[in-house]
Parts: sequence; C-alpha cells; structure tokens
Amino acid sequence: MSGVRPSHDAPNIMANYIRAYQSTSSLPYLDKEWFFINPRNIIQSSIFGNVIYDNLSLQDKLRVDFPYVVKVTGAYPRFNISDSVYKICRNELNILPTGRTTKSITEITDNRAMELLTKSTSYERVYVFYSGGLDSATILSSIIKNWSVTDLDKLYVVMNSHSITEYPYFYEMFIKDKLKTIDTSLFFSGKVKLTEHNLYVTGDCGGSLFSPDDIRLYDSRFPKTYNLAWKSNKDNILSYFEYDRSEEIFEKIESSIPEHLTTVYEFLWWCSFNQGYDIDLYYLITLCCLLDETVNTRDFLLNNQYIWFNHIDYQNWAMYSPYEMRVGDTVNLVKLPLRQYIFDFTGDLDYYNNKQIEFSVSKNRELFTRLPIGIDSEYNIYYRDILNK
Repeated sequence: MSGVRPSHDAPNIMANYIRAYQSTSSLPYLDKEWFFINPRNIIQSSIFGNVIYDNLSLQDKLRVDFPYVVKVTGAYPRFNISDSVYKICRNELNILPTGRTTKSITEITDNRAMELLTKSTSYERVYVFYSGGLDSATILSSIIKNWSVTDLDKLYVVMNSHSITEYPYFYEMFIKDKLKTIDTSLFFSGKVKLTEHNLYVTGDCGGSLFSPDDIRLYDSRFPKTYNLAWKSNKDNILSYFEYDRSEEIFEKIESSIPEHLTTVYEFLWWCSFNQGYDIDLYYLITLCCLLDETVNTRDFLLNNQYIWFNHIDYQNWAMYSPYEMRVGDTVNLVKLPLRQYIFDFTGDLDYYNNKQIEFSVSKNRELFTRLPIGIDSEYNIYYRDILNK
C-alpha cells in the first residue's frame, strides 16, 4: 500500500502503510508534521543508526534519550509537544486533563461500559483485546457487570493461551463457555484485518494513567523511599536514571511537573503520564493489527477504535487524585483502583494481592513483523520491517 495521500481534510483517507526510508546521516522526515512519531525506533531500526545519533545536536540527543532514561515507553512529552525532535500536532484522540473530578473510578468505569454499549448498536461486533492483566481485566469486568446476556452476544474476546495463564480464574469463571473468543494471533499476524464494521476495545493508555512504567525497579534499588518527597530524594532519582546527563533530565521534569505532585512515586508517574501516553493512542493500527485497505484511517481512529482509558474522566481523576489512590502500602499493589474494581466484581483476593505487572505485547513478540515509526498528519502509517525474524 503506497502512493500520494490526500490532505486529512479530504473525504477519502484510506489505510496507507508506508515503509520508512533509510537516511544516511540524519533523521528522516523532519519536514513533515506528525500525530505521533518515535525517533528512537527510527534510529534503532536504521542501518545508519549510530551515525544518525552521533550527528544529532546535544539538545536533540537529550530529547531522544529522555524516555529511555526515565524508563518509559514513549517518545515526547504530550504536555509540551514543542519539546520534540519532530513537529508534533495534536488530533482529536489527544485528550488532556481539564480539572478535578468528583467521580470515583467505579463510576467512571461503569459509565465507560454503558457508553460502549450505546456505541455498539451501530456496529456488527465488539472485539475486546484481553490479556488477563489489570487493564483488560478491568474492562471485561465492567462490560460483563453492566451488559445484559443479550448485549454480550455481539462481544468477542480477543485472547490466547497467555491470557488464560495470566488470569486463569477469570477465564474459568467468566469467559470459558460463556463468551465468544478469537485468537490474538489472527489479528497480530494480519490474517484478520480491522474493518469499519466493528468496534475494537483496548486497554491502551491504562499503564501511563495508573502507574510509573518501572516503579518496582526503583523500589528494588531504593526500598521504601517512593513515598518520600522527590525534592529531598534527588540523588536517588539521578542514580536510578543511570545517564551521564541525568541532571538535565531531572531539571526538565522539575520544570514541568505540577506542584501538587510531591512524592518520588508521583515524580516518576508524571514521566509516564507525560511522556508515555501518546504512543498508546496508535498501537492498535501501528503495532498490533493491520487496517483493511478500504478503511478510512481517520474515521477508524475516531469511530472504530475504543481506547477505554482515553477519556477525560480518567484523565482528570489520574491528574488530581491523591497519592494513596494510585499505590498501596507496597509497590506490588500498583494500579490499586483497578485491583479494587476487579475484586468488587470477582471477589478474587488472590489476584488483588498478588497480581504483578506484565507486558502482554512482549508475550506475542514473535507475531510482529513491523516496528511502528509514526503516523503523520495525513494519516499515513510508517513502519520499518523487523529484520531479526
């Protein structure tokens, strides 16, 4: 699929995957505007990667290294998109918090299920991508809790053996012989493509909303300090970053973090919330699945993709909720509100107490043949082939 694309104001913006070209000494596509782009993926997948990186300015090296240093899967700060190597423009998917909310996680999550139910009436099927992790278990718990048996008839759970292993109790009690399922590999391998006729529900963005990406690593190095003030634990944070320019990274975060976020945990959470959110908005079409060639990409992203946690109520809750709402007495209880929601539905205390954070995408790594590069302002989707297959 290739060719010249129309402007995104044009009526026909068909799915268009483009293999990103290689450049010998500089980052490619610096003249374009992007909804999302990951320069680190470009450098790491380039046969000229070392040369490209060495030719970056000191400022751009810092920008490219930032998410890697703070241990976040991301590319640029969404609250300051101008601080990016590339020209980033916001589109309709990009939601920023607007103020405090009085709604609880239970209320917000129940509302999302009912919003999805209303929306689903216009579609043939609803596919829910389920890994057995806290994000997707929350979503499926909410749907089963709030939908009738008749409503559930159009639901398909996209899962595989990893999903069962990660949460066997939920599979046995709520999925097996009760809900229709389809194997993840059919989507991730491209054998089944995404179409405009269905809704596709993902738990993307849940990670950056509810937990720093690698808080357990920090706690293993500096035990029981995550709930102390970040201003008095600067040395620990700099050591955790393990970077020769950690001081500059720290200063960048310090200049952007809201005043009400005071603990080390919240400092690191802000890195995920700010730096690691936007990449999830496009994972479904850039990494996990392929769009059918006839699909209007813009319409699909806005109408067919249902990113459960990409909602203003979750944004406002996460930004302004007190520290205790995000983590319990131990970092093993990260995503505490989601644990509570699942427990209220399942009564499963073992999962509540012992569930560890796992990354479901990595379990299916052998299915992926493409590395996502970005999606430009005309909705072209750029990738590089994964060569070590």
